[in-house]
Amino acid sequence: MDASNIQLRAQDTSLLFPCACIIPRHKYVSHSVESIDFYNIQILLVLRHLSIWTLSILSLVISSAALAQRTADEIITQVDRQINSGAAIRMKFSVPGEGAYSILADLGARRARIVAGDLTIVTDGATVWNYNKRTKQLTIDALSNNPNSALKSPQDLFKFHDNYAAELVDHHGSTYTIKLTPNAQVHELMSSLGDIESITFTVVKSKKGYTIKRGLLARTSGKTQISALTVSSVKSVSHSDFTFLAPPGAKMIDLRE
Repeated sequence: MDASNIQLRAQDTSLLFPCACIIPRHKYVSHSVESIDFYNIQILLVLRHLSIWTLSILSLVISSAALAQRTADEIITQVDRQINSGAAIRMKFSVPGEGAYSILADLGARRARIVAGDLTIVTDGATVWNYNKRTKQLTIDALSNNPNSALKSPQDLFKFHDNYAAELVDHHGSTYTIKLTPNAQVHELMSSLGDIESITFTVVKSKKGYTIKRGLLARTSGKTQISALTVSSVKSVSHSDFTFLAPPGAKMIDLRE
């Protein structure tokens, strides 16, 4: 095979791989033209395989991320359906060094009762009672005086799919760990309950649906593991659940006037 045919073959190969570079011939290179063209072709083949492998890996990473996001959204949507099936939703958990937390939100009206350690917030849809057990101060205000308050729609706390960005953090078998980051409006209320930035749930799938087992709070000061976590649908509520009677010795500040 003469040198002209070898050079023609190399030129044809470069048309197949226009992004690859042919090793330049130098008059002082001791290798034969045939050897140089053979090495060029080998390099082109390696580059081609590397490109295919890179694209395959990128495709796999993108597909995995999309699947994880879809899984998180599907789980949160199912949890939403389960807990929003009654008249109200109740969430309870304990925080080390702070005590018990309890949130009761009426799904049919703008009513809620929130207990967060020493703090109790109650609204019947018109009036807001804010009581600090440690300082014994009770502040009463009209909900209409705070048009941007998250208490105007306390049930939004439990609309996970609509008001939170869901991220699948971990997955083992039927157990899923999902991080929920609230939108701006819900974040305002969560911040008032203890600088809560996000909450991470561990849920377990069964034949009946998903059960929330554990939780982790992310705060501006760090992460806090919570215990005795339950999130459940409540079949019925009463008016007394959303009214507040001032304890003896409470220092009252009425902002309604």
